[in-house]
Amino acid sequence: MRKNLHFPWLVLAGLLCISAQLLGQANFTIKGVVTAGGEPVIGANVVIASTAYGTITDLDGMYELTGNLSAGSYVVNISYVGYQTLSQSVELKEGKNNLTVDAGLEEDALKLDEVVVTGSSLASKRRELGNSVGTVSGDQLSKSGTGNALTALQGRVAGARITQTSGDPAGSININLRGVNSISGGSDPLYIIDGVIASNSTTAVTQTGVSAGEANLGTPRMADLNPNDIETINTINGAAAAAIYGSRAANGVVLITTKRGKAGKPVITVGSSININQLRKEVYISTYGKQFGFPELRLGNISTISAAQKAANPNVVTKEVIRDGAKFDLATNLVDVTRYDYQDNIFQTAYGTDNFVNVSGGSDKSRYFASVSYMKNGGIIKNTDFSRLNLRLNLDQQLTSWASLAVGLNAINSKAKELPSGNVFLVLSMVSTLPTTFGMLLPAMPMAI
Repeated sequence: MRKNLHFPWLVLAGLLCISAQLLGQANFTIKGVVTAGGEPVIGANVVIASTAYGTITDLDGMYELTGNLSAGSYVVNISYVGYQTLSQSVELKEGKNNLTVDAGLEEDALKLDEVVVTGSSLASKRRELGNSVGTVSGDQLSKSGTGNALTALQGRVAGARITQTSGDPAGSININLRGVNSISGGSDPLYIIDGVIASNSTTAVTQTGVSAGEANLGTPRMADLNPNDIETINTINGAAAAAIYGSRAANGVVLITTKRGKAGKPVITVGSSININQLRKEVYISTYGKQFGFPELRLGNISTISAAQKAANPNVVTKEVIRDGAKFDLATNLVDVTRYDYQDNIFQTAYGTDNFVNVSGGSDKSRYFASVSYMKNGGIIKNTDFSRLNLRLNLDQQLTSWASLAVGLNAINSKAKELPSGNVFLVLSMVSTLPTTFGMLLPAMPMAI
């Protein structure tokens, strides 16, 4: 008889493919010290270009990057505000790689003449300022691949602590320019868009079940901004910001300048992106299919078996125990039950899209910039999402040699389907506390007698 050996050969081929992939990987540890003029540089950005690996230097100017990449050549970029960016090529080989990349940064004298926006929409040269200003360009924001403008600042602003405060589809972001804590109880900076003070907070009306002051803020208003409409984002820290804007800027200032038209032929920019949102890790839930007593006995009622329950279930085996002087009958026999993992009914793999169209142009005296964008981002919890429609029109007209007119119109329609959240995240609390013998999709299951 002729035997079929195709299956073992397929298994062997699969193992060889997996082995080839593993052999092409490089585990690396890159560390070093960043200095300027012989002194350590604190908060310098260290990023491996075209990857997600990056960090900042500590108080001693030291840094360490650890991870796993495909073997090959990479470029480590080291940057700090006011200094030239240093790029160092590294070669990662298969297996373990321990590399040291030290950097001595030099001042960037050319950028001292760069014009930045300060208070009241006034422009000043960097060399005329007595404080440091962090700048992120619109090109960097558009390449970040995120629909939230503040998320794109991560790893690009020296000394800034940028964290995501919740997992909602809008991606709530918190920025600390001076430190985590403050005497006033808040550490959020002042946000200014084209010279107009804007609020980044909103009260979540869904959180009516918690005491005032204990609930998390809802979707922040900066999530309404389209990153593709932004020309630059400047950050000013602490006392320097307060000197320009007053006490409201004691925690720093985030200055957002939107794009405006330039003289020339119309330029049309079209962009589209797709993102996937997944739960990072599920909570372990035991699905062992056994239970004491009888199937209809719920976990909350197994402390004692009543006479009526024993009569209705003659196969139940009990044992008498004494607790605090009282006698109880506990079930000792095991029966088969079906257990449920609620996470399959709660969480999902969600998808999001972000599409935009920009048009800009004009003449020497009249310039325009118009944009329309629509973003929808699905949440990892079922029936949650965030959608945003943006319409923007910026017009600039030179009236005379000494007078000009600038008009900015912006319309935003954003909707968020979120879950209530307070001191304890209700979904995870439900997953970890409800008996796993209750089927979420079976409301008519009989209860214990």
